[in-house]
Amino acid sequence: MRNDGWQERAVCAILINYGHEIFEETNATPVANFILDSVQDILTYFDIPLYRKIIENVDERLKAGIVPDHTWYISHPDEEIRTFAVNALSSPYVYASWDKKEMFLQTQKMPDENYVRDATNGLLRLQLRKSKKVIKEMETYLHNASIDEKATEEYIINLKVYQVLIGQRNEIAAKLGTVTL
Repeated sequence: MRNDGWQERAVCAILINYGHEIFEETNATPVANFILDSVQDILTYFDIPLYRKIIENVDERLKAGIVPDHTWYISHPDEEIRTFAVNALSSPYVYASWDKKEMFLQTQKMPDENYVRDATNGLLRLQLRKSKKVIKEMETYLHNASIDEKATEEYIINLKVYQVLIGQRNEIAAKLGTVTL
């Protein structure tokens, strides 16, 4: 995939695998709510229609007060969503049984317990990619504007929006520990 499909896929896979888990113990927020709240601003920029459709379907369920679980996804009436869910829920990899050998992970939780970090980092990576795409579009607009267009209020507003987007991009990159140019 030459677009942002990999990041979109990762976020949807986390949604399917861990959306029903609790993200914040303090207010019992499910991972699904955290993901949906985080992608609302960038949903229109999704490159793959299937991933947008999954997010929209989950949003409808959450608005009805239901947090989708694995069963909902694998029995979904839409075959495309059902197939993606089955693939996201199954893995060709098996974790080594290190705990049976009394060798435990010392620096992090087991992979199946890392869903909070995975959700957070997956969303940040997706947001970074989408912000870079919007910034590039804004740069094209600002660069190609005529002298008359540069004198308009719309141009000045877009310039301010561009500056805000640069700041947001830099914040996201800092959270991920990446450098952006």
